[in-house]
Amino acid sequence: MVRVSMFIRRSLFSPILGLALSLAALSPRPSWAADSVHANQAAAPIVRDLHDIALKLYPADEIIGNDRSDDYGLPEGPNFASAVGTRILLQLAALSGDATDQQLVGVMLESGAGGPRDYAAARTHYRLSGNRVALWRLGLLVYSGKGGAADLPAARALFRRSAQFGLIDAAYEYARMLELGEGGERDEVAARGVYESTLQYCHGDIANRLAMMLMRGVGGPADSARAAEMHLKAISCHNRFYEDPVVIRSPDLIDRPTIVEIQKLLRKHGAYCGPINGRMDEATRSALDHSRGV
Repeated sequence: MVRVSMFIRRSLFSPILGLALSLAALSPRPSWAADSVHANQAAAPIVRDLHDIALKLYPADEIIGNDRSDDYGLPEGPNFASAVGTRILLQLAALSGDATDQQLVGVMLESGAGGPRDYAAARTHYRLSGNRVALWRLGLLVYSGKGGAADLPAARALFRRSAQFGLIDAAYEYARMLELGEGGERDEVAARGVYESTLQYCHGDIANRLAMMLMRGVGGPADSARAAEMHLKAISCHNRFYEDPVVIRSPDLIDRPTIVEIQKLLRKHGAYCGPINGRMDEATRSALDHSRGV
């Protein structure tokens, strides 16, 4: 996490007022206004300065939202003094219509960094940004009904668009909605295909859901060997469902053929020395519980 000395913080604030006034003069209306194109081009260096100063004060680009939860990693705390200045500066920079600045403002509004939470305003900034992270975050707000009405079809469409831009978290949300039939028709074949297309990434929730589909033959043929691989991938990618740990202490959630394959894989990697009996016994549970990185 970036830490800036108090001296540097004070020195950074000195040009802020002048930059803000210049920006206001050069870009009196947002970038979507037809007569503001030339003003925004002239303001571009000032916008970059505002952006750079903002992120030196408080690294808002390091704020990470954990899927649907409100448990954000906030650098130095949401009420840290520099967060207030960063939020103001980024809001000024966002007047140019820059997608990244719009997204960062949305994140700060959604998480409550540098001021009160405002889900409705966060929705607006995410929509104006339109980049893949903003679309994903907007989808989560629309899905949960924060800052406006819940709209599952709209959330599904937002996740799909973000996933098309390559965001793995959005791909997970989109595939999950396909699998469960949320916001539209259930399509387990398509859901399984989306999960399969993301396996170059380490995403525990995707690995977990794909493991269950492979084990049960949902959306395609059953495959106990690959289901076992996905179970171990879910654990090694720190899937919270396994960390709980629910599955490894509930033998009925994993069928016997898949447990056999899990035991074989554990033994192959030297994490298990028990019998290959297809039982989720204490030795297997213990090996799974310590199999991070297998």
